[in-house]
Amino acid sequence: MNKTLSTGILWSFCLLSSLLAQKPGDRIFKGDQILEFRFEFKQSNYLDRLYESHADGEYFPAIVEIEGVRYDSVGVRFKGTSSFYGYAGDKKSLRIKFNKYENLHFDGLKKINLNNGWSDPSLLREKLYLDFLYEHHIPAPRANFARVFFNDAYWGLYSMVEHVDKTFLQHRFGENDGNLYKAQKLADLSWHGRGQEKYYAYYDLKTNERTNNWWDLVYLIDRINNTSRTAFAAAVDNVMNTDRFIKAWAANQLLMNLDDYVGSANNYYVYQNKHTHRFEWIIWDVNLAFGSRTGKDTLNLFYNPRQRPLVSRMLSNEGFRATYLQAMQDLLAHWQDADFNRRVDTLFNWIKADYFADTLKIYSEEEIIRNLHADVGNIPGLKSFYANRNHDVQQQLQAEWTGLSHDNRISPAGLTLRQNIPNPFNPSTTIRFSVAQTGPVNLHIYNHLGQLVRTLITGEPVNKGTVHQAVWHGKKDNGSKAASGIYFYRLTTRNHSIVKRMVLLR
Repeated sequence: MNKTLSTGILWSFCLLSSLLAQKPGDRIFKGDQILEFRFEFKQSNYLDRLYESHADGEYFPAIVEIEGVRYDSVGVRFKGTSSFYGYAGDKKSLRIKFNKYENLHFDGLKKINLNNGWSDPSLLREKLYLDFLYEHHIPAPRANFARVFFNDAYWGLYSMVEHVDKTFLQHRFGENDGNLYKAQKLADLSWHGRGQEKYYAYYDLKTNERTNNWWDLVYLIDRINNTSRTAFAAAVDNVMNTDRFIKAWAANQLLMNLDDYVGSANNYYVYQNKHTHRFEWIIWDVNLAFGSRTGKDTLNLFYNPRQRPLVSRMLSNEGFRATYLQAMQDLLAHWQDADFNRRVDTLFNWIKADYFADTLKIYSEEEIIRNLHADVGNIPGLKSFYANRNHDVQQQLQAEWTGLSHDNRISPAGLTLRQNIPNPFNPSTTIRFSVAQTGPVNLHIYNHLGQLVRTLITGEPVNKGTVHQAVWHGKKDNGSKAASGIYFYRLTTRNHSIVKRMVLLR
């Protein structure tokens, strides 16, 4: 065979394989991009119709050309609440439905969102935070940027955000047959009774609407609220991917995205994965990340002012609380000020010309530049927030991991629980401790769900002024081997307790 022909066939095969392996949205959300959306409206009163679309929720027909590809009939409407009423002028956020009138898709997607950057002078918050979530495998949409035109008039620069729908579910979870619920107003997962109609005001079923069977959500809320303290961890973990939820919760707290479950009981989805039969947590609407909702760059790690039931009960559980702190620590380990500052500068230089050319933006060029590093009104500067929050979280974590008792009282001098040696370990590890007063102590091992695994010491009297030790051979109370994973050992005296973390690697 001719060598050139052979090489061409091989190249074509590789290209085809790459295209076949590509999932919806992979092309437009890869890396940093600014796509050009040119909308053509045939009606002279198209702007009035778009305002009407926000009021009635109905899509309005338009032609759109994206990067030279023409879509002859798509649905367009204004969307949002704060971004609509709080953003002066006509640059409102948009939702495009490509398959509204015809069987059209955009890079395999049926819908896309174009957000106007309300309450974010930098226009970078969504992109920065959603990239962070994606890199850490936390379910959430992806983002990039869009340069938007209406009938050849430049309408401005938008952030382009993936929509959460069945296409999204298939991409993230490998199936999309389960029930997807979107949190509406005050969706705090409180118990309102067994009738599904009692939850209609708080959640919106986005898939399987014709079947309209909400038993799975009602059961989840029942498990969260109505199980005993001892049964809570296992009951909730059986119906929800608690590790993923905790990681999402930690990310929102770390980067202070507080227009969320904890803050406003809003802006999230839960999806009942048909493969695992457990609910998955999906973060949504993050334009107020990096402290924009509070105007601050410090926050208690256990912030839960309205006592949302899922978070409240998890914080009351030793295992879930420790898993949350570990998730926070793991996320913080990937946080470097210099890397973040470079990322901010790179992204801003990428969008600067198009953003400054936007005559419908609500922030001045001076405010935009200042918000990269300093506050604009009550909106924290990105770089200053990142540095201050980093320091704030590090201090709080250090206090938690180095011996503050979980009953919130300072341990007295002489009461210490040392880090186990070795750690990680296999098959055995030694735990050393001392007490402030002679008396009985307990030393227990728990798994990450807060379930008791092994009792090493129970009520035995020990003397003060002496270093004591106990050895765990990696076995449960029933004699079976404990699995690899994160464990917590807790030393309890009459008046205090201390918890530390260890890792068993088989």
